[in-house]
Amino acid sequence: MAIDLDSELDELFAAPLAEFVSLRDDLSKRLRADGDGETAARVKSLRKPSVAVWAVNQLSRAEAKDLGALLQAGADVRRAQEEVMAGESPARLQPAVAAEREQVERLTAKARRLLEEAGDSVTDATLNRVGATLHAVATKPELGELAQRGRLEHEEETTGFGFESLGEMPARPRAAASREKGRARRESALARVKEAEAELKDARRELRRASAEVERLTRELERAAAAAERSEEAVRRRERAVEQAREKLD
Repeated sequence: MAIDLDSELDELFAAPLAEFVSLRDDLSKRLRADGDGETAARVKSLRKPSVAVWAVNQLSRAEAKDLGALLQAGADVRRAQEEVMAGESPARLQPAVAAEREQVERLTAKARRLLEEAGDSVTDATLNRVGATLHAVATKPELGELAQRGRLEHEEETTGFGFESLGEMPARPRAAASREKGRARRESALARVKEAEAELKDARRELRRASAEVERLTRELERAAAAAERSEEAVRRRERAVEQAREKLD
């Protein structure tokens, strides 16, 4: 029987993260045995997703409605950007951006629950990466399609809301005076956007540094706890040895 690659990949990305490598290798072997060495090599090259990416992929199955709302919110942001660049007030962006941010936060909270139910350790750093990937999914349509299929392979991040492409958008035809006014408003809006993006980039850089420090301290705490447990066990062994020696003395 021919291998249904789409169905197999769906099962691979939907499976528990701990089973990804063994299921991937098994699929690659079956494809090779079926005579499709090229596809087998591509499957074999698939990297095990990070915990954050795995969580986002599971949202496509467990929270499809909310993920669809996120993608719609991202489309609304892009539409608002076009209107601002065509001369509308920058205030037009605010409700669209707020709605997108709200959907990211809602789905990040649901990702936390999915990870907890799967028995994974959930750190703030992991949730930050989930949120950044969800934001990228909302911003970039090609990532949205992958997320809806539950097939994301890598963590994604984007700054701002895709404003980098706005300067290339053509203005709507209008009278010269109106066009000049619209151009001035666009330039003013774009300047504010670039300033906000720079501040956001700095904040995210600081967040990544802080998250890395949290993870380092968490690892040190885990090592210290393990060392303390070993020390406690050593103390108990010595206490038993002392008790046994006393019993023999008596």
